Amino acid sequence: MSRTDLLVFLADEIAKRKADVRPFKVAIDGRCAAGKTTLADGLGSILSERGFDVLRPSVDGFHHPRERRYRQGE
Repeated sequence: MSRTDLLVFLADEIAKRKADVRPFKVAIDGRCAAGKTTLADGLGSILSERGFDVLRPSVDGFHHPRERRYRQGE
């Protein structure tokens, strides 16, 4: 399955579950550097093209700078 096929499949599943009268929330979770943001961006683009209102809040960058986080070691 290609990346595009996966995104289309996920968008289809989301569209099937979305009720007309209520917002539908989708969360993407996983390990660091697993591609969560890339997946969310791709999925958001497809859903926007289909007429969904997409909000993309993110917690990327919420950490203190690396030098502060690791000043006592990892």
